[in-house]
Formats: sequence, structure tokens, C-alpha cells
Amino acid sequence: MPDATEAIIDLLRRIDPGENPVGLYQIGIPLVVESKHKFTEEQVLNGLMSLQSRKLIEITDENSLRLLKPLPEASDAIEGRD
Repeated sequence: MPDATEAIIDLLRRIDPGENPVGLYQIGIPLVVESKHKFTEEQVLNGLMSLQSRKLIEITDENSLRLLKPLPEASDAIEGRD
């Protein structure tokens, strides 16, 4: 089973938001409800917090996120390298 952080990065790659904000429901619903891995809300939240602490994303007051820099490769995301 992939790590939630890796799954978020993969999902963001598919969404390809560029400069546009991404609603947190666009992340949560696919990973918690629709994913074959059925991540928990806590796992998704921890993955989002990890990405925010590494300054890859910013979670905004509008219940969305925006990319601050390019997404790392999946292997880098798992190991915390960026």
C-alpha cells in the first residue's frame, strides 16, 4: 500500500493544478472514498501536513491548497527529500 503522502503527490500530478488552488475535497474524496487503498482521513491529513511542513504546498483559509514548488518524484516524497 502506498504512503498517503505519495498518493497525494500522485493525485496532484494527475490534477496538474499549476498556479490554481486545489480544493481539499479534490484530495480527500479520491483518497478516502474512491481509492482502492481507502486511506483514512487522518492519513490524508498527516500527508498534507507533511507536504506543508516541507513547504511543497500551502493550505489556505479557503479550504484549499496551492503548490509552492514543483512536486518531487515519488521516491523522493517517501524519503522526505525535495
